[in-house]
Amino acid sequence: MSPELPLFLHWERFLCWLLGKTSKFPKSVRFTFSVRIENLALEVMEEIVTARYTRDRRAHLERISLNLDKLRILLRICHRLTHLDHRAYERAMRLLDEAGRMTGGWLKHQFPASSREVAR
Repeated sequence: MSPELPLFLHWERFLCWLLGKTSKFPKSVRFTFSVRIENLALEVMEEIVTARYTRDRRAHLERISLNLDKLRILLRICHRLTHLDHRAYERAMRLLDEAGRMTGGWLKHQFPASSREVAR
């Protein structure tokens, strides 16, 4: 992956941090929340790589956005169930929001006319 793609670098750092957090979840939720969160985060990484190397990026960028929303929901539930402390939750939300802005910017850059239609 080339270094000029900030979303990839951002997500790689976030993924390493997130995997460290989910590995410490209690055994009782390891096969529900941990695995699902980890799989979604890895899917985001795969979609970023695929979007980078394909011509038709829209579907991949939209899947990234959808998976970011799914991650937000799962992490919010983990926070409410006290599997994720408040500081970690705030950091995760901040980093997810930043990834969402990067994805949205990439989408608007690739499809400027359609992004104006969505804004209406």
